[in-house]
Amino acid sequence: MSIASLITIRPRTLTELAELTGVSVQAVLKHLARLDSEGLIGSSSLEPGEHLRQRKLYSLKTAGVEGYSHNDIIVAALTSSRPAAGVVPGRYSELENLAEEVIFKRARMRDSLKRLERAIGEVAEEEARLRGAIEGVGLSPEDRQIAAVIFTEDDAQSARTVLRKHFGCPDPEAAVAEVVGKLGGS
Repeated sequence: MSIASLITIRPRTLTELAELTGVSVQAVLKHLARLDSEGLIGSSSLEPGEHLRQRKLYSLKTAGVEGYSHNDIIVAALTSSRPAAGVVPGRYSELENLAEEVIFKRARMRDSLKRLERAIGEVAEEEARLRGAIEGVGLSPEDRQIAAVIFTEDDAQSARTVLRKHFGCPDPEAAVAEVVGKLGGS
């Protein structure tokens, strides 16, 4: 799910996915194969261009992983199985109080999940709008990928690092400046 979530945002290289998930390239390949067998992902290669050396990219075939998060939210917490402090087993009133507290907290959790579900949907819609806007700009595939990196990383330095490290871009500054210029930015 982490890999699917990452490639929902934008196409990514194998090494980038390995770094972001904290697992080996082989493990990422295993998970990509699983996603591919489910028909969820595809890979593509950028045509030779001026800036990027890494050409193979992985992306989702479908609209995005938000479908999993939006429709099937799974929240898990590991807890110990030891009894709560101060509770004497067999005391009905204490057990009843604990049960009421659990019911109350479950209701709060359901409300929080509904809010989270709405927030995930909103983010997914904005990500889709961003992907569509980048695709519709009329740039070359390489320039679109650079634009996708620029607009999906948290800051400009992160974008330059991703371009250098994961795409083999020898001069990320120039690549970013060129694409930003084509987009009418400064």
